[in-house]
Amino acid sequence: MTSSSVGAAGDAEALAYLIAANEGEISEAQSAQKKATSPEVKQYAAMMIQDHGKNLQETRKLSDQISVSPQQTAAVQKFRQENKSSSMAVDQHSGSSFDRAFIEQAVKDHTTVLTLIDSQLSSVQNDQLKQHLTTTRAAVQKHLDEAKRIQGTLGASK
Repeated sequence: MTSSSVGAAGDAEALAYLIAANEGEISEAQSAQKKATSPEVKQYAAMMIQDHGKNLQETRKLSDQISVSPQQTAAVQKFRQENKSSSMAVDQHSGSSFDRAFIEQAVKDHTTVLTLIDSQLSSVQNDQLKQHLTTTRAAVQKHLDEAKRIQGTLGASK
């Protein structure tokens, strides 16, 4: 890999986004495991920890296999900071208000990640990474659909 390669830069940033997204989802879900009151929300959080934990491991393994190190660009750092801020805002809630805020944030997060994956798919060069992004996208879509379903059972937090 050469650092001047556009493809490598796109691949490196895509890996960094995946790692940041997975770490953010795991962190939020761990908080939900402690604070959620709805059994359905707790179950969703457990699924997030499991699925995003597995994807995080797979992403790091792929990074090693293809010899591309994740690149913490300014955009990735901004993404991480926005995740942290929204997570802190959700943590201010408690009880059923927390449940609704967590699920609403899950809908927003997964929608954002789908958009990111779609934009990254067009810029990555490595075929294994493209396949990983495609597989990841399907899982993120499943998570989004489930979050929206749960959101409908909880009602709006406003």
